[in-house]
Amino acid sequence: MLRDVLVAHLDEATIPTFGSFGDAMGGKTLSIDAAALLDELGRIRAWLIGKPFEELVLGPRTSALLHGGRLAKVRRPLTMVEIEGIRPIGLSTELGDYFATMLDSLTRVGQHPRADGTIEVVDG
Repeated sequence: MLRDVLVAHLDEATIPTFGSFGDAMGGKTLSIDAAALLDELGRIRAWLIGKPFEELVLGPRTSALLHGGRLAKVRRPLTMVEIEGIRPIGLSTELGDYFATMLDSLTRVGQHPRADGTIEVVDG
């Protein structure tokens, strides 16, 4: 869902490493440059700060994952009921808060790359 938000509002070419995560779907693995990921995560985090929940969207790829392969043709905003069903808003007041745990986790992983400077993305 975070990727959907970013693709809807930013140029996907500015976050190629983060955007490549979907390439590991379906049981595949992918090696990505940890430093590039950390750079992108910092920019993503900065962009999300202050963004309202109304910026959340459901894109075709995420829709297919959530709805068993049926691919939506267009990206659409999520309703508050859908947002709460996916992840309760809780004390989050904006998208920076909402995605903070995910971004913190990805940052921790990126800070501990393999000897070649990469991390492995695995679906599953």
